[in-house]
Amino acid sequence: MTADSGPTVVETKRRLDVALASLEQPGAGAIGTLECQIGTLQEAMVATPARSLADIEARLQMIGELVATLGPRGYLAQLVEATLADVRALQATAGQAQDLSGD
Repeated sequence: MTADSGPTVVETKRRLDVALASLEQPGAGAIGTLECQIGTLQEAMVATPARSLADIEARLQMIGELVATLGPRGYLAQLVEATLADVRALQATAGQAQDLSGD
C-alpha cells in the first residue's frame, strides 16, 4: 500500500490476478469467498484513481485480458495494445528524463 490512501491500481490488479488464479487451482474449497474477493477487487480496479502511468498500464492490461475473452482478435484488441505501447514508451521517456536529471 502507498502512504496516500490505499492500494494503487497496480497493487489491486496483482491481488486480483492471484485471486483469479486461485479459482483454477484444484481443491479451491472456499470458492464463494474467492468469488466475493474477486468482485471486491474488480470494483476497486474501477474505483481506484490512477496515480501513475503504471496504474494506467495495469488497467489497460485488464481491459486487454477482458477483450481477449470476447472472441477473435479485432480492432478493440489492437487499440488496447497500441495504447499499452504508448504508455510504456511514455514510462521509458519519463525514466530517461529522471536519469538525466539525477532524481
